[in-house]
Amino acid sequence: MKSPFFNVDFLDYFKLKGSWGQLGNDNVSPFQFLASYGFSATSLGDVVTTAYETKVPNPNITWETQTSQNFGFDLRAVNNRLSLGFEVFRNLREDILTLPNKTLPSYSGITPPAQNIGEFENRGIEITAGFNGETNSGLTYNFTLNFSDSNNELLFIDEPDLADRPWQRETGGEIGRPLRYRFAGVFRSQAEIDAESLDYSAIAPLLKPGDARVEDINGDGKITPADKTRVGGSTFADTQFGFNTAMSYKNFDFNMYWNGAAGGYNTYEWSFMSGTLANVQRDVFDRAWSLDNPNAPAPRLADRGDQWYSNQTDYALITRDFIRLKTLELGYSFSDTITSKINADSIRLSLTGTNLITITDFPFDPEVVQNGININSTRNAGGGSVNNGGAYPLLKTIITGIQITF
Repeated sequence: MKSPFFNVDFLDYFKLKGSWGQLGNDNVSPFQFLASYGFSATSLGDVVTTAYETKVPNPNITWETQTSQNFGFDLRAVNNRLSLGFEVFRNLREDILTLPNKTLPSYSGITPPAQNIGEFENRGIEITAGFNGETNSGLTYNFTLNFSDSNNELLFIDEPDLADRPWQRETGGEIGRPLRYRFAGVFRSQAEIDAESLDYSAIAPLLKPGDARVEDINGDGKITPADKTRVGGSTFADTQFGFNTAMSYKNFDFNMYWNGAAGGYNTYEWSFMSGTLANVQRDVFDRAWSLDNPNAPAPRLADRGDQWYSNQTDYALITRDFIRLKTLELGYSFSDTITSKINADSIRLSLTGTNLITITDFPFDPEVVQNGININSTRNAGGGSVNNGGAYPLLKTIITGIQITF
């Protein structure tokens, strides 16, 4: 029923919504407010056992605070055939337990207790839309779209000001960004090395064909650790979306669901992926420079002692952007004439497929890491743990079935 003060012909339903709330997070290491002691035995003639403090306590420790806010609306229109939902959200985390790395840097030799000083924010939007109807011939349809996009920012962490190289600060950027050199191609020949004007001697005393080129961030003509910068982002995708189609015609029904994501970063590299220490993935081999593949996009494969760039540049930092046909189902329900012959209420045949099509440039399963599993563990063959073969890809399945209801 429409309210007298809001009577719009094409709108069947409209609702504004909003919320504000706070939660405390106690998922941290316990007993940080207590001092702990260990024992040490020394001998200068007689053995003497002494106690020493192993941890500096923080008696003022408290919970992290999470403040969540959202505002949006839901509506239905055109005789409830069209639905739309929109929401803006903000999640602020304060008093995050972190170390005061600026106040007491590691070179001081003092290991301070964690303090409630970190701040982190995540904000974004969520949209849902649907359209349904029925044709004169009896075909019913329902289309549903969902979309979400979020951006996170590390508002404060106690880190050095780095006035001479602010591009290395974590504060003000997305959480999880590693500190790497920006990859700028490959030295494809000794002639290119001889013609190079940048001085690489601070990180690579001897350049070889196939080595990585990197950018001179500070413009001093030299490649030094000061040229490392924050790159990439977190492992969780910023943008996620899905599209569902449901149809029925007479005794047939059809359902199709696509999902996808963009913006989740992973380092497709580990310390043993190059050289003679272990086998390498075919994809790694095909994209690496070699005498037989001089135009390859990635640096040469070499043992760690024979190259400097492994885990130092962003060439192996890639996104897991993907679109996937998650489910596809076709069903047929028999008429009452047939079901009554066996005294059944209904009989339905179905053919269902999952993970049938995946469109991505990511060399592994893009959804596995989205669930928090380390994709690099796919290189291990044994075990079931996350760090030993636990990142098994999602299976492509085709299932036929019959459902009889009495």
